[in-house]
Amino acid sequence: MAWLLEALLFLVPLLGYLGWRRLNPGVEPGPRLVLAAAAGVALALGGLVWFGQSRSLEAGTYVPPHMQDGHMVPGHTERTQAPRP
Repeated sequence: MAWLLEALLFLVPLLGYLGWRRLNPGVEPGPRLVLAAAAGVALALGGLVWFGQSRSLEAGTYVPPHMQDGHMVPGHTERTQAPRP
């Protein structure tokens, strides 16, 4: 059922644009609307980059989730020491 919601969220902007084009044939979107859409896309991309940087793993070795003493231990990173010369 989640796939239906995802498909609808994907198709709503396209269907809105196609409906607007059908109701207003020959009318192009104004420059303010185009600028607002470009600003929205830039903000979304900036937010994605910020989120990716804030959630990145620290340097080290990744340990995947595993069972230990009957409890689930979540995945994490362990710091590794640099080899001494």
